[in-house]
Amino acid sequence: MPIVPSTKPPKDRETGALCDICKKINLELRSNRAPATYSLGTSGRIKASTDCPFCRLVYRATTDGRRGGEDEVTTEWNERGFTTSLGGVNVAFLDNGTATTARGGARAIEPLIAPALMRKWLQLCETHHAETCSPVLVLRTPNNTSGLELLRVIDVQDHCIVEATPDTRYIALSYVWGAVIPEVRLLKDSIATLSAKGGLLAVRDRLPRTIIDAIYLVGVLGERYLWIDTLCLVQDDEEDMMSGIAKMDLVYKGAILTIVASHGIDVNAGLPGLTPGSRKIDQDIEEVAPSVRMTITRGVYDSLSGSRHASRGWTMQELLLSHRTLIFVHNGVHFRCHANCWSEDTLYDNFPTEVIPTQSLHSGSLIDVLPDKLAEPLHEYGNVLFRYTYRDLTKETDRIRAATGLLRHIFRQIDGSSAVEGIPSAAFDIGLLSWDPFPKYPSAKRGRRIDFPSWSWAGWYRARVPLGYHRDELTYAANFRDWLCQNTYITWYAINPTTTATKPIWDDELQCRLGENVYGRKRDSNLAEFPTVPSAAIPKEFIMRGYHFLDFWAYTVKYPGLTLKQHQSSDFRILGNGAHDCGGIRLDDPTSFPDMEPPFEMILLSTANRFNNLFNDDVVVEKPIYFVMLIQWLDPDMTIGERRAFLHNEELYDFGEEEWATITQDISHNVLVIRIQQLMSRLVSYFKYTSRKVRALRQRLVAVTVTQEDNSDKQWNLQAVPDIVVTGAGWAYRPRNKSEEIDLKSWEGNSLQIASAVMVRKDEKLETIEDRMKLEAAFYAQEIFRAQGNRLFCFVLLVTEERCKLFYYDHGGCLETPAASIHANPTLLAWYLLLLSSPNNEVLGFDKTIRWNSKLNVRTLVTDNENREDVQYRLLDPEPIFRPRKIRGRATTCWEVEGKDGERKLVKDAWRKDASTIAPEWTMLQVTKGIEGVGEMIAYEQDWSLDMLRHPFIHPDFENRIRVRTTMKAYGKSLDFFDSREQLLYAFRDAVAGHRNLWDAGILHRDVSVNNILLGTPNAPPGQRGIIIDLDNAIQLGAEVALPRASKRVGTPPFMSTNVLVFSFKKTKPNPPRLDCHSHLDELWSFFYVLCWVCFSAPGPQREKYEKILDMWGENDKMALRAKHAFLLGVKLGNPKVPPSFGPIFDTLISCLYAYLADIDETFRKTLLALAGGTQVVFKGDVDKYAQKHYEGYLEIIDEAIGAVENEGQGEMVVSLLGDITLNVTLRRKKKARVQEKDKAKKAELQREEKDECNEEDEPKTRGKVSIRTTNL
Repeated sequence: MPIVPSTKPPKDRETGALCDICKKINLELRSNRAPATYSLGTSGRIKASTDCPFCRLVYRATTDGRRGGEDEVTTEWNERGFTTSLGGVNVAFLDNGTATTARGGARAIEPLIAPALMRKWLQLCETHHAETCSPVLVLRTPNNTSGLELLRVIDVQDHCIVEATPDTRYIALSYVWGAVIPEVRLLKDSIATLSAKGGLLAVRDRLPRTIIDAIYLVGVLGERYLWIDTLCLVQDDEEDMMSGIAKMDLVYKGAILTIVASHGIDVNAGLPGLTPGSRKIDQDIEEVAPSVRMTITRGVYDSLSGSRHASRGWTMQELLLSHRTLIFVHNGVHFRCHANCWSEDTLYDNFPTEVIPTQSLHSGSLIDVLPDKLAEPLHEYGNVLFRYTYRDLTKETDRIRAATGLLRHIFRQIDGSSAVEGIPSAAFDIGLLSWDPFPKYPSAKRGRRIDFPSWSWAGWYRARVPLGYHRDELTYAANFRDWLCQNTYITWYAINPTTTATKPIWDDELQCRLGENVYGRKRDSNLAEFPTVPSAAIPKEFIMRGYHFLDFWAYTVKYPGLTLKQHQSSDFRILGNGAHDCGGIRLDDPTSFPDMEPPFEMILLSTANRFNNLFNDDVVVEKPIYFVMLIQWLDPDMTIGERRAFLHNEELYDFGEEEWATITQDISHNVLVIRIQQLMSRLVSYFKYTSRKVRALRQRLVAVTVTQEDNSDKQWNLQAVPDIVVTGAGWAYRPRNKSEEIDLKSWEGNSLQIASAVMVRKDEKLETIEDRMKLEAAFYAQEIFRAQGNRLFCFVLLVTEERCKLFYYDHGGCLETPAASIHANPTLLAWYLLLLSSPNNEVLGFDKTIRWNSKLNVRTLVTDNENREDVQYRLLDPEPIFRPRKIRGRATTCWEVEGKDGERKLVKDAWRKDASTIAPEWTMLQVTKGIEGVGEMIAYEQDWSLDMLRHPFIHPDFENRIRVRTTMKAYGKSLDFFDSREQLLYAFRDAVAGHRNLWDAGILHRDVSVNNILLGTPNAPPGQRGIIIDLDNAIQLGAEVALPRASKRVGTPPFMSTNVLVFSFKKTKPNPPRLDCHSHLDELWSFFYVLCWVCFSAPGPQREKYEKILDMWGENDKMALRAKHAFLLGVKLGNPKVPPSFGPIFDTLISCLYAYLADIDETFRKTLLALAGGTQVVFKGDVDKYAQKHYEGYLEIIDEAIGAVENEGQGEMVVSLLGDITLNVTLRRKKKARVQEKDKAKKAELQREEKDECNEEDEPKTRGKVSIRTTNL
């Protein structure tokens, strides 16, 4: 179920059709508005006011547009624009070039971010914010002894890894790996290779998309050096990794800018807006009055919220410590520094002295950037820890390591503290007071992290924040030192897990400055007889745990029994004698409580200055409050204990009687999930489905705006992953790499093995969210299809306390069952659950022709050969080399395979419409078999159809599709991956010749692009060195068939001819007049644009100059047309120069191709008009003779360039690739003679020929033929 973008072009709306209420706001007043609040009526009225453009914007801008109709809504005009009482983002005026202030102003977002705008942001910050945003010193120098000894960076000009110097300006990259493990990483064995000049070019095609984009972006910004963890830290060198991670704060604080790749779920997502087609703009724009347009603007926090980047642990320090960040989200780019925030959709960068409201400076964790000097570092520690502990990590063993930079930055300002298992040594007693502030918050995990000590926040999944974060006297600088002196008494020692040495918690530097008594406290006289230095030996089996143990003397109290009463689901009362309420307890893991046996031992940690009711909100007494830790002994000798709970207790010595209360809880969503999971697990176990596992996943939300059929928009927070998945094993499921460490509670950890998915919801209000359930189910199905290329269909089940509903997805769309009562018909639920857990993989929608054998490490695909016999191929890559994200439609999927003879082939699956009038690709491939320069088909089969899959559940409006599997010969990569100039020219030449061969065979390709021209196989003979592929958009043309109309919907936009683009403007007639058709000449122009694209987008000094024009080729029709006209004018004037590595031959080649095409274009367009007469129809046979001449002249120019390159250095021409360029005079004269010959010797003959044809076509043509017009699918 695809998500329809929310943008509705303002031209489709009635201009200024404001409702009576919105007319009172006077929206024609764009500037100099005074702050004011306006009533908009109820939210129901706004939702119903679909004709009012301002109401539509307000409705889409609110976070809760589905709220009941009785809520009164107001909108307030302030510095950000219009904000509403319902919350959400802002509505602002779209700038028309007259704005005098940034307040309440906005601008339109283009599909490509302008490089000049990004450079402007950086320059403004460097000019105006030097005091707050300048990078710090990174490398160790005499004046910076705490810096890094070594910092590697990527040189984007020389394409290699180099060592930085103290004055190196570099940019850092912050991104998420996701499920992708980058194939190219800096390893011990690859340092030398990647450090050599050009070393990264050799592996460019193996780099993830985000890293490729980041390298490109650094050059666009005019910088040279880039820092990326995977390429700048030696990944298999523990010492190098640890030294870098330990001072990660310096790496990001020292960067002049950090690129934040927050779009997508992994490192292959790329940077949206940087390259054509990389993002789709869904900006809401409405015309609220004549020439007054408004739109919705989103701050950086709103844009980051819900992104994968904002949920990952490693990325938090990268975001907060960077002085400047360039944040890429799915539909915009933000620049955030310590002083301001600029965005594509706002005007603040035009008025740099105006500071955007501080709430827009928040990061994705809703916390401010961390300045170099913290006013209250201990409070910031609690603030950061509170947000960080909610973030996910692939490896939970990285829980402290991933925050090392943040902690180091903060701890240095807490009396120069060192870190002891994530706690500052100078405030250790405060750091111990960590607890779970939101026990009701849904979490997939609760309990211990066994890789960290129980006394640290890192040792528990739910110990999220130090108590001091909520207590002023514990955290603020003026108080916390006094509190430590007056309220603590324990002398803490830590046992090193490696050396077993015992050492005081404070480090040597702190002890030298503050003495043995670090806190300056007086020793309690009651403790005089007790030692402070521990003496107990630690059992060896505990030392092997790998973390520090605490050793200390302290007060302890033992309770023979406790009486507990439930309090707020997970907080419990401690009742003393006479059921007197004497304190509260919060268990770190409530599920472990039944396993604890009396006596219950508690350690007195410290006292509080004043009463605190975090745990005891019903106890209102002014008595001393103790911070207490409940422990459980792990060994019989009671040598090692672990924390089990954190307590507030006001009468510690008031023993209670032993009396246990039953702990009950109302059913919640989490409980319902567990019950459904248990039921499914029991069914799987009962029926001995040993290949199936039932898993509950960790939940996360994503914000989605959906346009409904009535063009109204809904914004929902959807669960990004299902509650439960059934995972499988066997031939249908691609096995994981053994080296992958997978979190089985995550979606990414199960996506390859998912058999089916289950959504669990509370039944209440289900009717109001039914549409949202369908959308969520479609999300899950889409991810299943994306992860599993061998899927034909899949199931998603919805279960509540009362009902169940089954969804079925295939490439034709969705089927769903009516909601059924699980109490009235429990067997139906059991049937559904067994269906989703079926051990028969074909029943679950897997393609039996694609199989994985994990034991033999063999992956196979079975299809027909040319003799219609089954043949088995080995998959060279378990993942398809191409697969779209959409479920519905053609769903073209390509696999790279190898036969028993070792020959590589390409297998392409596509679901074509059964009723299509366009000839299928395989019929044309049969015609082209053996034709040079054209991809060759080996075999095809039509094995599946949707009506076969869905029978007998066929809907009357059902549109059947048939899967066609085509086996093709395998060739090289696309044209832009050439290794040499010769290879580029050979491939280009043979592809053009192949296209001519297609025309001769009666086929018009209609989609010439850089991706549809492949390099030939190594040592391929002439004619096969370049291959034209993909006939999906091609049509067959006989001599008596009319040329098709020009259509912008057929082909790849950046490479379309200007003739095709001109006819995309329905209301504009071409000037001069031309025939509306798509001919071979449009294809030759496409080849020209492909060559220009490859040359001018290559690395070199010209890339930045021309990248904007090249990027605009893929924009909307008018912009692309203007950009191409501007580029062609430059070619005509000789302005563009290809990068020096191509040499002057390519400059000459491009100029000659343009001159040739421009010359024949004008003449041929007139000829077409003459041939058509008044019929607007031209038949292929009429233009064949012109096509042959055009192809011949085109290929002659390319052959000339090939000869020049082959003869280079042999007296034919002098070329300097690095310096000045000198062309041989002979070549100039030769080309000039050729042009003169065409312009003079043949001009008269051509004019006579055209004149005769025009006279002939003035008479009506009566061929008795009907023009065949094609329908674009």
